[in-house]
Amino acid sequence: MTEVSYLQRTGRSLNSSPGEMKVFLGAALLMSCLGYPRARMYWSQGTSVAAVADKITRDRFFLIRSNLKVVNDLAVPDEDKKADRLWKVRPLLDIIRNACLTLPRSPNICVDVQIISFTGKCPVKQFVPGKPNPTGLNELYVGKP
Repeated sequence: MTEVSYLQRTGRSLNSSPGEMKVFLGAALLMSCLGYPRARMYWSQGTSVAAVADKITRDRFFLIRSNLKVVNDLAVPDEDKKADRLWKVRPLLDIIRNACLTLPRSPNICVDVQIISFTGKCPVKQFVPGKPNPTGLNELYVGKP
């Protein structure tokens, strides 16, 4: 969908490939784990991370990030948009969920709720007073004892 939305908006092709999208997602995942305060630092002279900077250029990363789309907005009916607050990323969430369901599970598991600290704009963001990070996204955490 990223390619289609970019073409509709600008009239030019983004020329992205599935391999490049895998590199982009891998870089984004690694960047989220390392947690530099600014995304541009992964390409800066003194703080660059070779696993990111050698795979994708800074400008290309930001171009894909700013135009990333999972679903075509025009193809989703209004009633689906009202019923599902995560309709823009639902196909991606379904892929992740189905992959998780195929993983082997232990008979003894522990389920807990934790908040991912987040202050941006999101329809499922919650405010829970009394927590160390009161604003964020609720997630279920499954662990083995």
